[in-house]
Amino acid sequence: MRHSMALVASLTLLGLPATAFAQDEDEECPPGGWFCDEDADGEGGELDESDADPEPVPLPSDRGPSMTRSSPPQVVVYTPEGEPPPKVVVVQPTTKKPPPPKRRHQRRHGLNLRLEGVMMGDSQDKDSEAGMGGVGASYRFRPVPRFALDFGMDALGGTDWAGNRRQETALMVNGILYFNPQNPVQVYMLGGFGISGAEVEIEDDFGNVEDREYSYFGGQLGFGLEFRVSPLVSLNLDLMGFMRGRVDDAAHDEPEFTDPETGRTTNASGGGLFRGGITFYW
Repeated sequence: MRHSMALVASLTLLGLPATAFAQDEDEECPPGGWFCDEDADGEGGELDESDADPEPVPLPSDRGPSMTRSSPPQVVVYTPEGEPPPKVVVVQPTTKKPPPPKRRHQRRHGLNLRLEGVMMGDSQDKDSEAGMGGVGASYRFRPVPRFALDFGMDALGGTDWAGNRRQETALMVNGILYFNPQNPVQVYMLGGFGISGAEVEIEDDFGNVEDREYSYFGGQLGFGLEFRVSPLVSLNLDLMGFMRGRVDDAAHDEPEFTDPETGRTTNASGGGLFRGGITFYW
């Protein structure tokens, strides 16, 4: 009897796992169950590696300079899966702006020193010994590379067109327009106005010498070349023509020029200046 009860108990214990397993087969796999190896279609089988979550790819250890609160977040771009294996591209944000371009120091001021000769033209009435020359200096203000203002003083002397000894002092203001200021050889045009005074020794037919003083006002126009030797030094050559008239008190009663053939008188005169000089900039 005791052996029969033991046999029944043993069979009962052996049948419990089979009954539980049969009941589990009829129920759905609970979410997150460790022993559930079924795929998404409910069919049993081994777990496909392609369906598993991708393993995290370690980022480069060298991340560069630490990002501040004002810096944008890093951008990580994953390439599609395939051959070669997925790669990680880390784009570091640019936090440092490039320095602003350096401003070139523009030399706006200059001192021009020059030698000059007077051009009187050719005429049969001109004295054979006529010729004048002199020196000049001017302050040059160049606010922009293409334009400058020139305030100058010139001293000239020699024998004038009529053969008289003459000394002149002139004050001139000129505007200078540079056509190609970016080049080492610059073409310019200049023009302006000026006043001048002259002391003239006039000798009559009997050898008597009379000193006279004249005052003039007029304008000038010309062109030239400037050769930039360095940022501090340049050389220049220019040709300038002028027209002027007398403005002193004796101009009306004692005209300066008289035509011996017609007897006509005038106080207007003109000529040219050929100048060569050097300019120091700062």
